[in-house]
Amino acid sequence: MIRNFFFLICILLLGYKVAAQTEMQPVAVVELFTSAGCNKCPTADSVLQKIADEARLQKKNVVTIAYHVDYWNKPYKDPYSKNQFTYLQQNYVSVLQLKEMYTPMMVVNGAQTATGNNFNTGWSLIAKQLQKPANNSLSLTPDSIINDTLYVSYLISKQTKNTSIKILLLENNLHNQIPAGQNKGLTLHYNYVCRIYKAKSIESKKGQIAIALKGLKLNPNISLVGLLQQRGSLQIDAAFKGTLTK
Repeated sequence: MIRNFFFLICILLLGYKVAAQTEMQPVAVVELFTSAGCNKCPTADSVLQKIADEARLQKKNVVTIAYHVDYWNKPYKDPYSKNQFTYLQQNYVSVLQLKEMYTPMMVVNGAQTATGNNFNTGWSLIAKQLQKPANNSLSLTPDSIINDTLYVSYLISKQTKNTSIKILLLENNLHNQIPAGQNKGLTLHYNYVCRIYKAKSIESKKGQIAIALKGLKLNPNISLVGLLQQRGSLQIDAAFKGTLTK
């Protein structure tokens, strides 16, 4: 156990560096609500990857996230699904006054939605959000891991009322063979899958947040993402993305 602890510390803080853009700049956060049980979702998962690839090509500040909801979990249980993500989607449906909750659903900056399997529509929403001036910034620094808990320090440019910070751990290069349901027989591949999601109200411009890893083994495929989100409107004002790179 002690050996594993020091191994994780070395991976996170010594063998790798956090590479991220932290200056104040417009950002588009693309949140995809998806599921292994939905036959339209594999296309949306590919669209999310295409958005990430296009953003890198055009050097756009875009953060891509995939939330696997749990209401498709019969007859096959999606191993990456959480009721927490279903609840998050329900919040968007309520606040944005949408007629229904569905997958695949794409939300851009907590403000606009589209069907997740349409790249052109999604990219159009992203372009609109990137035209808006940035009004805050967020940076994250992983400090340590103690007893299966990751401690992360945050710093924002300015403190605002009714804003919360969301800390996410995303994982790439995941794949599963689906034995039942609408995608039976397929092997699905995923990137940007949210494995850990922690929300906390902001009390000051800087602070530290404890994140329970719940047995998740940190590895180079896991990235650190942070969001500044208004509690009422769910509008995202700033974001951080960091990858652990050698």
